[in-house]
Order: sequence, then C-alpha cells, then structure tokens
Amino acid sequence: MRAGAEFLVSDVLEPLRQGRPARQRRWDWHEHRFLPHEDVQPAGLVVVEGCGALSRASRPLLDAAVWIDGDEAARRRRAGLRDGGDDWWEDWRAQEDAFYEAERSWELADLRLDIDGPPAGLDARVSAVREALAGEAAR
Repeated sequence: MRAGAEFLVSDVLEPLRQGRPARQRRWDWHEHRFLPHEDVQPAGLVVVEGCGALSRASRPLLDAAVWIDGDEAARRRRAGLRDGGDDWWEDWRAQEDAFYEAERSWELADLRLDIDGPPAGLDARVSAVREALAGEAAR
C-alpha cells in the first residue's frame, strides 16, 4: 500500500497539479498484479479514491479530502462482493493497518463518513467540501 500511495503522489497528483498528463495504474486483485497503465489528462476536477490515497504527502495536492470508514465486517463483505472473493483480505489488511497507523489519514480529511450512516453535522461539512470543489472548478 505504501508504494501505491507514493506512486499516486509522484505519477498522478504532482503531474496533474503541474498541468501534465498523469499515469494511472489499477491493481487486479484476482491476478495479483498491476494492469497496464492508462494516461489521464489534466481536467478541472479529478476524483482519486482508494486505500492509501489520503496521506501526509498527498494531502497538500488535494483540494478536498473525504475519509470513508466502517466496521471491518461490513468493509470485508463489500470488498468480497466487489472483487468476487476476499482471499487477499488478511495480507491487505496488515498493509492497511500499518499505513493508517503511520499516516492517520482520517485526521487529514475535510469530511468523515461512515458506511453505516451519516454523522451529525454532515450538511455543513458536505457544503464545505462542495465549496472547495467549486473553487477548484472555477480555476
């Protein structure tokens, strides 16, 4: 996960911030390998998602950051449905735990959501994220 977070900063976020094309690569959970990269052109709004996307290195390059959390059982169930199985979960979970312990990504977010329901005060925080995104789109 750490290597992916570093790749996101160096090969995606920094080039896009500089107005240059970026290289996107996706992980194939079934084949246990990266798929061939795809070029991403700079755009007014770019949404980056995934575990490891929010780090101390990536945060200065983001206009808004959202942390989505949930209990492990629900997350594992959703991952299994999405990926057709979860035989990779334990190895991945160890990487996730180490990454988040070091980065404390949830503390870097403008907005925190839980997959089990909206937190109190959600409307005001969503409005703040929308304002940040609207400001970026106007640039």
